[in-house]
Order: sequence, then C-alpha cells, then structure tokens
Amino acid sequence: MLADVRQLRHIQQAQTGVSHTPKSSRNDTSIRGIVRQSQASQPVHGWNQPFSPHSFSIPTNHLIPHRATYSTASTRSTEPVIHDVFEPTSGTWQYLIADPSTSTAVIIDPVLDYDPATQAVTTQAADSLLSFIKAKGYKIDKILETHAHADHLSAASYIQKRLAQDQGHKPPICIGKRIEQVQKLFAETYGVPKEEYKATFDTLFDDDETFTIGNLKGKAIHLPGHTPDHLGYMIGDNLFCGDSLFHVDIGTARCDFPGGDANDLFRSGRKLLSLPDHFKIWTGHDYPPEGRDPVPWVSVQDHKKLNKHLKDGISEEEFVTLRNERDAGLAAPKLLHQSLQINIRAGHLPSPSKFGHRLLHLPLKLTGEACIYRKERSYYLDLLQVQVVQLRTDPGRRLHVVEQLRELSQLTPGYIEASLLIGDTLFHQICCALQPLFLTAIATLVGDTDPVAGFRVADTLEDTVPLEVRDPFKHPATW
Repeated sequence: MLADVRQLRHIQQAQTGVSHTPKSSRNDTSIRGIVRQSQASQPVHGWNQPFSPHSFSIPTNHLIPHRATYSTASTRSTEPVIHDVFEPTSGTWQYLIADPSTSTAVIIDPVLDYDPATQAVTTQAADSLLSFIKAKGYKIDKILETHAHADHLSAASYIQKRLAQDQGHKPPICIGKRIEQVQKLFAETYGVPKEEYKATFDTLFDDDETFTIGNLKGKAIHLPGHTPDHLGYMIGDNLFCGDSLFHVDIGTARCDFPGGDANDLFRSGRKLLSLPDHFKIWTGHDYPPEGRDPVPWVSVQDHKKLNKHLKDGISEEEFVTLRNERDAGLAAPKLLHQSLQINIRAGHLPSPSKFGHRLLHLPLKLTGEACIYRKERSYYLDLLQVQVVQLRTDPGRRLHVVEQLRELSQLTPGYIEASLLIGDTLFHQICCALQPLFLTAIATLVGDTDPVAGFRVADTLEDTVPLEVRDPFKHPATW
C-alpha cells in the first residue's frame, strides 16, 4: 500500500501545489488554550503519505491539540465550512459544520472528558469547542450523534445546556431511531431507570431523513454494522461516517458489540464507497501509527484503492472472516461501561443517589473460586411462563417448562409482570425438580457448578402439548 501512496504523491503535489510537512512541535498552541488561524498556504493534512488529487481539492479547518490550526474559506456559499477537532485521549474526531451564508452550524459527536483513574468528569474539550463557536459567531442549530458510543462519553447534554444560555436557543440532540432498542438493552444491563433514558434525545431520524443547516441540506444515512443504530450524515459532498470506516491504514470499526454484524458493516462500507470518487468520508476516530498525524477524511477514490479492509476486490466473505478474526482478539474499550451508561442518556449524568452521589455500575464476572459468591444471587421467576406440558410421544409423562427466568442484576423491579423474586435456595429446589425439559434461558443462567447443570434439553416445545399454567408456589406437590 505504501508503494501506491508514494506513486500518488508526485501527482498530488503537481496538481495541487500542496506538500506535506512533518508533525509540528508538541509546544504548539493547543485548541484547549487559544485557537489560532494560520495562513491558507499551510498543509491541510498531517499525514506524511499522499492521496489522490481529490483528497486535497478543498482545504479544511483542523483543530488538533498540540498542532497548528488551518483554515480556508468555502469556495461557494452552498458549500459547508468544516472544522475538524481531534480529541487525543479517546482518538475521537469531533466536527463543526457551518453554513457560511447564515453562520448556522451543527456539531457531530462532541466529547466529554473522563478520567477513569479518578472518576472525574470534566468539560475541557467541550468548553474549547464552545469558545471556538463563540469566536466564529456560529449559532448551533443541532447536535448530531452518530450512535451510542462505547469508547468515550458524549458532551451533547452539557453543550446543549450551555448553548441554551449563550445563544437563547436549545439545539436538539439528534440520533437514529434505532437508539431505542440500544437504550433498552443497556438500561437492563446496567439497571438504568427508564425515566433517565426515555425521551433524552430530542430528534430520532428515520433512514434517509433530510434536515437543514441554514441553507445547507443534510441527510441521515443508516450505516449498521458497528452498532445497529449507527448513522452517517451526508452534508454536501461529505459523509460523516462515525465508527464505520477508519483511515485506510486501519480499515474499519469493530463489529463485536451487541447488535453489531460484520456482514452489515461490509454492506454499509460498500454503500459509502458507491458514492462519487471525489466525496470525502470523514471518520469518527483515528489511531495513527508512528509516523503520521491524525487524519479526519479520505476520499472515496482512495478508500476504494487503499482501504486495507474494504478496498475494491475484497469480497464480503473475505471481509467477514477478517473482521471476525480481528474482533476476537480485541480487548473491550477502556471506557465501555462508563460510556454506554452516559450515552444512552444522551450525555446526561445519572441522577444523584439519596446520599448525593452520581453512580455508574460495573458488572462483575465471577470465575474460579469467586463463584462462591453466586450463592448470593436472586432471580425473577415469571409465573405466567411456567407451564405443565405432556410429550406427544409419551402422553403419560408430565414436564415443567420455564420460559422466563433472569437474574435480578439483569432487571429493574417490576420488569416482568406477575413475577416473584426468589432466592438462591428456592431457585435450586425448583430447577432440580424439573424434568429434563427446560429452555436455554435457564441453561445459560446457571453455571457449571450449579445442580441443574446435569439436566439436558431433551425435547423441544414442538414435541409437547400445553396442559395448563401452573404456579409452583400454589401447587408445591407438582415440583
């Protein structure tokens, strides 16, 4: 791939007059301090390898900590001015897209600072972004989220509150409509009360729904794969793809989160690469290897030639195999649990406890000798789903079927109607009395050391005839 990009270097320099310079000193002014405007003659990208001429057709506005800021005006009033702001701790690209004719703008994927060592939440990155917005005289019309991020906290709620004070208008926080299924899943996982995540997003986009930014038009594009709710935003000849495509030397995002799917990501990626060659695909993250700076966008043409996962000639089967093998060796994101609990709330923090603390939950995995703690578990047993059935092949045989049985940690009180909270002892008594027919919900809940581990799923429900719904507590003799 390096040979390919080196060959492109001379073409790019001849047609654009732009040459690459090495990384600037770490002593350069940071965006978190003073944002400064440099001359238009300075380089657009920090990457020290070239792309095709299309990659440098319109210079953009880089706001990168420890690096100079580059800015040029839009060539026509119908083109957006794009400011790309890199947050280095999480490797996240944040974007500010403005209509130069009205100074109306939107923000994409703003970051809230979080230190896992001290559990401190700060707003340094968001405050720098707000200062820049004020300096440019922009009025923020919307805050756009591409998905519920699992690697950084969203500053959407904080920025919304600050802008409501500063500009007298509360910009809506927008995301794709499938966020609701993601919210439900992780609310159950982390015990987030429904009132803390319901209706926290102001606008839920339909697939291909259009919106305006002053006189500019944008479109929400569904890009599943990394997550099921994932959106990209098309504005002019630009596609902000979030965690779908990364830089060509990295490839694509992981697909091993709940609801993620490598086949979906391949199709989403090829959808992006079906755009015209000159379109710019702006990524949500960059994790540059030694020797290059973070790069916010790559043209469709160069992705098709150089993307290590999705370039032309790679089949869906090859991609899925590669992606799944890669994901199997990846560690969980460092801020996985913190990010999801905040981001399904649209960046809102948890409500304070009665002692005044805002708490996040961290699920524990018990292995080895630690399994002794499993004796402390409690369960919800759904009485409406306990049935007595008979086998078609053996009408004299009566079996008990439990369709819903979950650990208390997976639920919020009252989640299952007509349910009883039972302790570990009674749970084992019931399970041990069951005949060898029960659903996989039980089999996956109990571990290898539990008494029910010896039971097997001997039959399927298709082989049974329902007789009645049986309450084991009212009919103990049947257990």
